[in-house]
Order: sequence, then C-alpha cells, then structure tokens
Amino acid sequence: MTTEGLTRGQLARASSVHPETIRVYERLGLLPPAARSPRGHRLFPVSAVEQLGLIRQARWLGFTLPEIHDLLAGPRPQETATIGPPSSWPAIEARIHQLEALRSALSLRLQRPKST
Repeated sequence: MTTEGLTRGQLARASSVHPETIRVYERLGLLPPAARSPRGHRLFPVSAVEQLGLIRQARWLGFTLPEIHDLLAGPRPQETATIGPPSSWPAIEARIHQLEALRSALSLRLQRPKST
C-alpha cells in the first residue's frame, strides 16, 4: 500500500476480487474514480476495500450491477427533502423476505422425517 492509496493489484488482494472485476466496477461507477500516482498508476482509497465488500455481498444476495449502483448511490437530490427510508429499501426488504421464505422452506424440509 502506498501513502496515497491502493493500486488495483493491492486492492484486488485486499478484497479478494479479481483485478479485471475492479476495472469493470470502476468503469460502471460502482467504485469512485481512482486518482493517479506520479507514475500514472491508479490509486484507490483504502475505503474501496469496504465498498468492494458491500458489492460482493449484494451480488451474492442476487442484486444486479445496476441495482447495486442505485443502492450505493444513496438518495437522489429530490429524496433528501423527504423524511423516511431511502428509495432502495424496498428492494432490500424484498430480498430479506425472499431469504426468510427460503429459510422457512429449508427448515420445514429438514424437520420432516425421511421416508424409508
């Protein structure tokens, strides 16, 4: 790690994400644009490790890249004047309900006696 940030390779190792995936995420706006070192290397902030962790979790939960982009973007300017949850919460709540339904179905299946 440099004092200015992480190179793409360092970020890849720190977050267990392939370097090309980092390039794609940066191009799609899921990661903040990287600064440049005096030698022209991309330098990502250390906070990008946490951002990649959130992206990996969201991907694992089935969110698409556009959905993740919206989740990470936060409230839109017109939403900041309203009081209440961000607009992305319904999508998150829906995934929670889907996972709870899956857990219930699996739990019932495990509780059934096996037929012989």
